[in-house]
Amino acid sequence: MAFKRGQLMVKGQFNKLLERISTESKTEEQLVGDLEELKALITQTGGLPLGIKKDEMVKIIRRKKAAGFWPVPVEYAYQAVIRELAYQQSPNTEKDEANPL
Repeated sequence: MAFKRGQLMVKGQFNKLLERISTESKTEEQLVGDLEELKALITQTGGLPLGIKKDEMVKIIRRKKAAGFWPVPVEYAYQAVIRELAYQQSPNTEKDEANPL
């Protein structure tokens, strides 16, 4: 039960941040800041909480991107979020000694 309560709290933080990205953030600095905050939250929680899917999150962010204003630094921050999420979902830190590549 404590795990579920913790996940609900984290989900609330994610939802609040995604809502802010999609509605309130208008300038480059705000967008980059929110995406960096999202990346930090993903790192802190070790991925996405229960109830939030990667596809859902990507759709919300891409909807904002399709709305028009999306400078290069914002794209870099978005790509960093996607990379961090991929790493958290599959960290694969083991080295394959047999494969030299």
